[in-house]
Amino acid sequence: MTSSATTRDGAHSLTFQINGDWLADGAPYERVFEAEFCAPGQTMRK
Repeated sequence: MTSSATTRDGAHSLTFQINGDWLADGAPYERVFEAEFCAPGQTMRK
């Protein structure tokens, strides 16, 4: 599975691929995006 994300202004983007066959849920994807785009201690979850 491949995922991509870009900031609204286009200044920062990320594309990565992970083997999704063994994933039980989407948590690994969330952690990659949080590590790249969120400030330390901040998460995307509400």
